[in-house]
Order: sequence, then C-alpha cells, then structure tokens
Amino acid sequence: QRRVRGKEKQWQQPSTGFSDSTFSDLLSSVNFTSNQPPPKPATLQEQRRDELEKTVDPVKLKIMDWTRGKEKNIRALLSTLGDVLWDGETRWPKPGMHVMVDAGQVKKMYRNASRVVHPDKQVGTDHEDLAKAIQTELNDAYSSFEEAELMR
Repeated sequence: QRRVRGKEKQWQQPSTGFSDSTFSDLLSSVNFTSNQPPPKPATLQEQRRDELEKTVDPVKLKIMDWTRGKEKNIRALLSTLGDVLWDGETRWPKPGMHVMVDAGQVKKMYRNASRVVHPDKQVGTDHEDLAKAIQTELNDAYSSFEEAELMR
C-alpha cells in the first residue's frame, strides 16, 4: 500500500496495454496454442440464446429476437421492421414513432408494411418463410391494436 495525499491506495501492477489474446495471437504463428477456453456468454440471456441457436429454426430465432420486448406492440414492430427484413429490401422506410401517433397513421404504416412483406409476393423466393413469420407477427399485433382502439 502507498499513501497519496493522506489516503491509502492499494498498489496495482502498471498496465502494459496488452491483453492475453495479443500474446496468444503472436504465439500462434509458431504453432503454440493457448490453454484458455473460448469465452462463454456473459449473461443468462446470451446463454439461452446460444442454446436456442442450436435447436431453433433460424427464421423463428430472427423473429424472436425482433419481437422481444415488443410483443403485440404494432408501433414498435413497425418502427423496427427494417431490422428483420432481408438484405436488399429497399421498399421499407425506417419510420419513427412520431409518424404513428394516431390510429389512422398506424393503419397506413401497417398496410404499407403488409405490401412489402406479404408472403404472396415472396412465393418461390428465399424470403418466403421469413415473410410469413413477419406477416403473422404484424397481423397479431395489429389485431391487438384494433381491439384496444375499440375499447377506448
């Protein structure tokens, strides 16, 4: 221990700026391998996700990731739809929540989304299963939204 301006501090090894992976990369070029196991997922959610990747269909997993925390929330699903769409899909603008304030605006965005992802427009493509899953989630969320609007 050492004293700094009247306070005691624990002595610490000065940092070299190098990590263990730096040295294992350096030594791997001379056929030396590290005994360190690969890093494990840090959180319980990451561990569950890793287990699901082994058993669940990739399309279903992508939909689960997209809907997590947004179940039956049509506004949140529509505003993040671009995150789950396939590469090369340019017809969907990434709308903010401010675009979907009233029920009429939500209905308009829902219909636009349906035009983009409708499974009938994706028949025979690699995206057909993903389009079906997205459309199912959007339909469920919009039905819940309509029921809530009728209750008002």
